[in-house]
Amino acid sequence: MKIEITARNFKLGNGLKIYIENEINSLEKHYDRILDCQVILEKVKNDSIAELILRVYGKVLVTKDTSEDMFKSVDGAAEKLRRRLKKYKQKLKDFGHVEKDFHQVELE
Repeated sequence: MKIEITARNFKLGNGLKIYIENEINSLEKHYDRILDCQVILEKVKNDSIAELILRVYGKVLVTKDTSEDMFKSVDGAAEKLRRRLKKYKQKLKDFGHVEKDFHQVELE
């Protein structure tokens, strides 16, 4: 999965970059058909804003979170995205759009 990180009004540290990549990669545990992710980080006065844009087949999921700490903002946005991703996956499953795994296909 391709991850693009943009920092506005501050310099992105290596520790924050690694933390973001780990958070985004952990989303693949919930849904493995993620195309790419764009992360936009912004500092506005005392607020840290994290916006996550996740592209999956047929849908774009966007979440945003604001707090005083950038790590907390990323955490909050990732948790919101995790919930939306689970809901999206369940919706696909309910409508029968998810392909069966190779091992689950029964021979007739």
